[in-house]
Amino acid sequence: MSTNKDNNDIERKIDQYVNGQLSEEEIDNLWAEMIQSQESMDYLNTTANLKEVVGRKKNVYRRKVWMYAAAAVIVLILAIVGTMQYMSPNTSAIPSPIENIELDYYRSAEAVNEADRDKVIRNAIELYNNDQFKEAVDLLNKERSNTSDVSWIAELDITLGTFHYNEDKFDEAAFYFADVINYKDQVDVLTLEKAYWYLGNSYLQMNQLSKAERTMEKAYELNGAYSRVAKSFLNAIADARSKQSL
Repeated sequence: MSTNKDNNDIERKIDQYVNGQLSEEEIDNLWAEMIQSQESMDYLNTTANLKEVVGRKKNVYRRKVWMYAAAAVIVLILAIVGTMQYMSPNTSAIPSPIENIELDYYRSAEAVNEADRDKVIRNAIELYNNDQFKEAVDLLNKERSNTSDVSWIAELDITLGTFHYNEDKFDEAAFYFADVINYKDQVDVLTLEKAYWYLGNSYLQMNQLSKAERTMEKAYELNGAYSRVAKSFLNAIADARSKQSL
């Protein structure tokens, strides 16, 4: 009886979390509970996915960019916690980088030439999903070489980096993510956060721990959508190093 009541209570909190109704302190407390329960993590995953499906049916292009980012961040956190929650308290293992990056089909409708850009990205993703990696990369690189619009270059870089990351071409992925950071004073914060976060994971994939740590510190310092998940990695890395030095 008590177990059912506890489960109902945490599911209610998860519903509030996904709908943006919890305070920072309540979110921290919720994660402390969820990280100990695979059932709760599964419920969060299901709830987040359902919310995304419903959002698509309500004309997602009218929403702000940060609303789309929230769903992506949930997926990232789920993947990370899924790895971290099975670590023994005494282990010195470094948390595993994310396996794949979800392809971004959605962007703000407020962008200039959004329809044309949306078509380019969707065509590239379609090529990629049809195992035409080279053709997808060539399409985006052609766009990249024909524009001086920094926001568009950054978006192309993120997608190109994602293609390479998902093909285990981590050095090339790091090149594109790092290129976004070259324009850090000219791109929006969310795009910059993504670049730091994905670059940090690329470095982890290449076992370049120090670079990964420095890059994730930048993501954390931006104090935005990726700050919490970056901090989780930084804490795990610091804990592992501490145990290795004992």
